[in-house]
Amino acid sequence: MAKNFFKGAGKALIYFAVYFGMQLLVSLGMSVIITAGLMADARLPGGQIDYAALQSQATEKMYALSGWLILISGVVTLLIYWLGFLIRKKKFLAEVQISRINGRGILWIPLFGMAFNIVISLLMSVIPFPQSWVEAYAAKSSLVVEGSVLLNWFSTVLVAPVVEEIVFRGLVYTRLRRGMPKFVA
Repeated sequence: MAKNFFKGAGKALIYFAVYFGMQLLVSLGMSVIITAGLMADARLPGGQIDYAALQSQATEKMYALSGWLILISGVVTLLIYWLGFLIRKKKFLAEVQISRINGRGILWIPLFGMAFNIVISLLMSVIPFPQSWVEAYAAKSSLVVEGSVLLNWFSTVLVAPVVEEIVFRGLVYTRLRRGMPKFVA
């Protein structure tokens, strides 16, 4: 029993590490590229660098490119998993336990999402958050929609949830279930 527990937990940890590592690598890589590109613009007349301006500009660019970050890290993560299963001669879709969704069930998903968005928006207007939080949230939210709306929608509404379901429900959870009771997994 303990052997199955550690085996399942170890596999789950590896799948999570690949997912988290890809998120980290893509974000760090993109931030290095962006910062390097902005360095010339952040130089002051004396040759010194205005680090506050550099950080602000880099942050804005990262938010504007968040759709690309999600898309690239998600696709690369799935490719790594797929190649791992291919090398081990296992069927990827069978291992992540992907099954068809009922046609009527698909119709409820966007409706539930919109209703949830409305409820959260109403709660945010009722809960007395500090004004600085509200302003920061509004500023960051506006940066996300400044880029390609279609790309941001595609990566946030389609790619991110699919990748997360495959990773957490399809790989991590099923591996944990093999080694421990369902309520613990």
